[in-house]
Amino acid sequence: MIVSFLGSPKSGKTTTAAMLFAQLKTAGFNCEFITEQARFYIASKRIQERGGPVTLSDEDQVAIATKQLEIENLMLKACSKETVIVTDSSPLNALLYLYDHRLFEKLQPEILKRSTVYFYAQPVSWLNELQDNNRVHSKEESMVIDGLIPKVLFPIVGKTHTLVGIPEERSKIAYQTVLHYLTGMEFQYNDNNR
Repeated sequence: MIVSFLGSPKSGKTTTAAMLFAQLKTAGFNCEFITEQARFYIASKRIQERGGPVTLSDEDQVAIATKQLEIENLMLKACSKETVIVTDSSPLNALLYLYDHRLFEKLQPEILKRSTVYFYAQPVSWLNELQDNNRVHSKEESMVIDGLIPKVLFPIVGKTHTLVGIPEERSKIAYQTVLHYLTGMEFQYNDNNR
């Protein structure tokens, strides 16, 4: 199973995903963690641009999503079916940044055929005040991107679990949700599920 996070930049995806991974690992579950490939891509571009401003084209976004998908596929093949793979960013997040969504048509079916639990991380205001070297979007741009999620991603992925509050609250909700999926129990936690 893949546990994947949807959200705008600085929405707490990485923080919550890392905390969820730590909780699962501590509880004895077989799990792996995949970091967001956009961070590495942006860091690489920043070095190429010698510290200058980084802009990402549609081709860059597709390259990021493709790399994220490749690593997820690698983990799915290398791990047992019981392994929980926590990834702090879905390859589908690239759709939020593309001008031409047709560039994503080849990737989308492969992403959606998996057993994935999706969490939507709502924006966190205090995160926007923190310095993050491997981000290229302003607070305002992040809010615009967040506004696209219900229109662009929710219709594609179907059911998502919304995460709000501080990281500890978010990780608790994510952990309880994943436990329900792993144990096959009926999901009853009321967290504004879609």
